[in-house]
This record gives sequence, structure tokens and C-alpha cells, in this order.
Amino acid sequence: KPSPLKLYLLEKLQALPVNDKTQRTILCLWIVEIFLSEMTELELLDDGPEATREMELEMGNFLSQYRSTLSVSECAETAFQLISSHGRVRVLLHFAELIEDFERIMTIYLQEEKYVDAVKMLRNQSMRYIERRMRPPEKIEILFYKFSPTLMEHAPEATVASWMALGIARFASRPSGSLSRLIFSFNVPRSSFNTRLSGSWPVQ
Repeated sequence: KPSPLKLYLLEKLQALPVNDKTQRTILCLWIVEIFLSEMTELELLDDGPEATREMELEMGNFLSQYRSTLSVSECAETAFQLISSHGRVRVLLHFAELIEDFERIMTIYLQEEKYVDAVKMLRNQSMRYIERRMRPPEKIEILFYKFSPTLMEHAPEATVASWMALGIARFASRPSGSLSRLIFSFNVPRSSFNTRLSGSWPVQ
């Protein structure tokens, strides 16, 4: 059951005009903190895991509804700090995806040692554009260069499979990008690229 304070704040937030950005930001962050505190309290109950998961879904809906307010850089950073301080990884990932902070998603996956999930995220975000015959935006392409050394170390087959599936060599059409840059941006033995390079390793 929602707390009276949270219900009151939600009503106040809904009544505020869109152009009252300062008050909307304050209320949104306050409500985020209440959600997080409520989840911590729910975990102490007998049905804690189920109730906490339901609260996560409710918070996810709130984040989606007020994305335009929460996605402003300073507000987003504060929200990330709040969520992180409570250790809510699923909420962190959901919020980062909502505001398309793909670099943060990659960082979270790597911190959690979910390397194949990191590869899948890059691949899936790229495919959104490729399937529409559009080039992925540079902010996604650049993540391949930044994170490929780590991904090649911990999930080499999935990483190379994604390069091949996405036609990564076509990155060369941008002056700043090429397959050679991708490969030689880190110190990986040539055998790592030669081994089974002609094969196919679908990301599961």
C-alpha cells in the first residue's frame, strides 16, 4: 500500500505545470528516494522478494512517466546516485535504458561481470538502426571501441560474433572508425582473432 506521503507527493507532482521544472525535479527525486526506502523495508517482510519486485515495477512505471524530468543531466545523475546507494541494479539498468545512457549500462554490466549481456546490449541497440537501414549513432559505435578490449578478454566468441553479425567493418565509412582501429585499440594476441574467426557464435 503506498505511503500517505508518497501519494501526497504524487498528487502534487501531477498538479504542477510542465514548465515548473525546479519543483518537478525536487518532487521526482523525493519520490524516487521514497520508493527506494520502501523497497528496503519490504525486504524485511515474509513476502519480501515478491513485494519488492512489485515495488520495482511500480517504480519503473514512475520513472517512465516522468522520464522527461528525470533525464535532465543533473537530475539523472542524482537519481543514479540514489538508486546506486540502495544497490538496486535492476532499477539502475531500467532507468539507464529509459534515458538511453548506454555507456552506464555497459559499465553496470561489466561491474556485475555480465559480459555476454553487455555484448547483447550493444548488438541489440545497433540492430535497431541496422534493421531500418540506418547507421547506428556514433554514441553507440564508440562504445564498441571503448569496451571491446574488456569484452574480448571475458566474452571473446560473443564479441567477435557481434562484430561479424553487425558488419562492423562498415564502420570504416566514418573517418574516425575502422575495423583495424577496433582490433588494434587493445593489445590482444593475433591468435585471438584468428581462432575460429570464420565461424559463427550467436549471442545466446
